[in-house]
Amino acid sequence: MPLGVEGYTEGRWLLFDLNDIIVHIFIPEMRALYDLERLWHDAPRIEAQPVRITKSPPQVRTYGGAGKKAELT
Repeated sequence: MPLGVEGYTEGRWLLFDLNDIIVHIFIPEMRALYDLERLWHDAPRIEAQPVRITKSPPQVRTYGGAGKKAELT
């Protein structure tokens, strides 16, 4: 389970905090704006391995008032 999820309600950029790994998902315009590849250009590159999903993906629930939070269930 993620420690946190950000950006779900806006739908332009998502951040999943998986403790040792942070996952960013951008629409193309936001990816160009943040340009994370430039910021991390000197970091070691790790190629991702294919993952076989054996169950349904988690569902996202939002809760709270003005500062809505999201969580995966």
